[in-house]
Amino acid sequence: MDRLAIFTGSDMRTFGGGEKYVAELINRLHDFDTTIYSYKGKPPFRQTERNLRKIVKCKIEYYSAPEIPILKERVMVTISGIKAIRKLRDFDAVYCLDNSFVTNLLLSCASRRYGFKYILGIHDANILREEPIKASIFRSILLKLYAPIRNWGLMSAPNIRVINDRDGKRLEKLGYKGRIYSITDFVNVSDSHPHVDSKRFVVLFVGRLSVVHKGIDLLADIIDKILTLGYDIHFDIIGSGDDGEVLVKDVVSRHSKNVRWLGFVTEKELSEAYDRSGMLVFTSRFESFGLSLAEAQAHGLPAVAFKVRGPDVIIKDKKQGILVEPFDTDRFSAEVIKYFKLWDSDARAYGKLKKRISEVVIGRFGEEAILPKVKRMLKER
Repeated sequence: MDRLAIFTGSDMRTFGGGEKYVAELINRLHDFDTTIYSYKGKPPFRQTERNLRKIVKCKIEYYSAPEIPILKERVMVTISGIKAIRKLRDFDAVYCLDNSFVTNLLLSCASRRYGFKYILGIHDANILREEPIKASIFRSILLKLYAPIRNWGLMSAPNIRVINDRDGKRLEKLGYKGRIYSITDFVNVSDSHPHVDSKRFVVLFVGRLSVVHKGIDLLADIIDKILTLGYDIHFDIIGSGDDGEVLVKDVVSRHSKNVRWLGFVTEKELSEAYDRSGMLVFTSRFESFGLSLAEAQAHGLPAVAFKVRGPDVIIKDKKQGILVEPFDTDRFSAEVIKYFKLWDSDARAYGKLKKRISEVVIGRFGEEAILPKVKRMLKER
């Protein structure tokens, strides 16, 4: 049995999209003996250590690494970090979701010394950015100085996995000469039971409540515009953490009869929310893939999203949903209303649409389509 080490991009206990993906991946890699090496972050966490051990069926080890402000670079040169790297001599493959320059460089060097296969996974939408997320002269100058160093670190990785073709083309443009694996994330749809509620139309949002990344300010604007027009549409917001919580609380207070904030929910509760909802709104300004979008569509939900990297990988057919030009909230709101009217006019036809979307997305992103590619990537030498 091959031994696999996975380095996470954040503390596993935060249990965001990346950590959730790692947990679901590991629980399906039955032919690997896997250990997670998790960066030790600061609370609050979404999962307790006890719950996490029930969810993730492998060993988890934590290491500390101070972080450089603004750049968000983790310096893994700590006692626990070096101990983690030394243990890699006993592994066959190492997969890293942490795109920090120092972490990547150390693991690339360790792979040459110890002989394991090293794969850098680019799941973070920020790693290849040429402009700062929050615009400012200082941040722009800092990124221009940092980008060449970041790119040099990327070039050191012998293998890189991308989850959208844009990142692969960007790497080639930068002159990357190693092996590029283009493999999307997969979706877990083992308990999907899509149906149509003929009495209540629920629009669902799922994601971390980040203003800049997930577009919580855009979401609030869209909800205001739709409900001000008097439509009997209900919104469920699932997610927690970050700077968008204040905006969510405000929009709930303005529209308490039509908007619910459910916070962080269990996987069972999330699956049930997908199944009972009428559609998904995906307001991210940027993504590498958009796992919650793919999951929702696997449950049959049509979606409205902005036409940015990530959603454009998933929504390929007009039957699946609409991609709106960034960041036109008027058009976005109008498209949501169209789906409401479609449901209101013929709930039975809407049910058939949900079934069709589920079949298409599971066929493209289900574990049977994606996991064999991941296993080959990990086993190839």
